[in-house]
Amino acid sequence: MSSKKIILMKDDGADENFNSAVTAFREKFEIEKLWLDASISNEIEEFAIEIDKQVKLYQGATFIAGLENLNESQIAQAYNKQDNFYKFTVSTSNALKNKLESQLRSYLSPEKST
Repeated sequence: MSSKKIILMKDDGADENFNSAVTAFREKFEIEKLWLDASISNEIEEFAIEIDKQVKLYQGATFIAGLENLNESQIAQAYNKQDNFYKFTVSTSNALKNKLESQLRSYLSPEKST
């Protein structure tokens, strides 16, 4: 079994947990977002929508990777979709986290904000 096959193995529990976490976050965010700057609220909402789409692509790639008799090209396509998911999640979530931290610091210490 290739390393790509191992990476593409399906974990139904993880999928369900992630989907539940995204849903719970979006519900909580709708209630609590009023205290955030509108631009950051919009970015968070866009991120939640986009990550939901990315998760569905990831889950589809994982399902396809579990099929029998895939050729190397099909395995590579599934691997690339999952790799793109990881890259999106890390880069976008880090950028959003930095903006949130900056905004929260300005709420706590307005005179020190940049």
